[in-house]
Amino acid sequence: MYQSVLHPTLYTPASMSPDKLTALVNNDHPGLGIWRIVICTEDSIKEDEVDVALENIAKMLSGMAEGSRICTFIRVRNQRILGRLLELDLVDRLDGFVVPKADPADFTDYADQLHGTNFKLLPIMESDGIRDRHFRDALRAIFDDAAYRNFIDCVRIGGNDLMGQLGIRRPVHTHTIYDTPVGATIHELINEFQGLSGFPVTAPVFECFAPKYDDLFRKEVQQHIANGLFGQTVISPRHLRPLRDMYKVPLADIDSARSVLEHERAVIGKHGRMDEYTTHHQWAKKIIARHHLFGDDETSQTLRDLIG
Repeated sequence: MYQSVLHPTLYTPASMSPDKLTALVNNDHPGLGIWRIVICTEDSIKEDEVDVALENIAKMLSGMAEGSRICTFIRVRNQRILGRLLELDLVDRLDGFVVPKADPADFTDYADQLHGTNFKLLPIMESDGIRDRHFRDALRAIFDDAAYRNFIDCVRIGGNDLMGQLGIRRPVHTHTIYDTPVGATIHELINEFQGLSGFPVTAPVFECFAPKYDDLFRKEVQQHIANGLFGQTVISPRHLRPLRDMYKVPLADIDSARSVLEHERAVIGKHGRMDEYTTHHQWAKKIIARHHLFGDDETSQTLRDLIG
């Protein structure tokens, strides 16, 4: 599970030409570093573009290499569009579907269409009611139900929708999403869906793609990492490599994680910190998974050594 959801995710509209979509899912441009991709039939396209978008997806599927390593999800517009997608030839080449604005009133209607298949669902926490604890509890109860739990790939936070509901945007040179009221909602979603129910929660998209916003992008990613959020969705391929570099693990953390998982002793002191199996084993498993996927960050370790 960790391996599937730690990777950054590229988001692209289904209105893109089928040739370009096919090139992306077939990893024809390995230098981009794509591992997961979401192709959108919802907010990123207009209503009168939907039929063309579905035709593009059908053509992409026909050209999709069976051995492609790109994990491919389609963000559906609604239940009807999910039904149309499931009728496409070669639809089983997909990994699953993204459910926008996940809602306890209709999530089961999406999931019930997938019974008897191997598809996964990736619900996005961005509904109008997601700030309400009762709404979240009702949704989490459905996710926890044995009939639906295995469908859940991970849970993603829809930061832009949540800010849009408040009529705000982050000041792009000074504030990360955590400096807005949405920051409190992010913490609640982490505590409830990841902490209480054990679902991986992935980071919201950063909607600024120009180089002049890179400092804020790095600051926000650092805050996501500190809060245990990975698998961030990006709208620009140029963000994929920096994300993967930031997901690299400091050598001291790798050493601590290994000592925790070996747990020859219940508690050990390393690098000026207490490592305790009971407290830190979940963290340690994620650290080892990150190290396996992204490698180690020797630069971070060198800086830590320099500052003591």
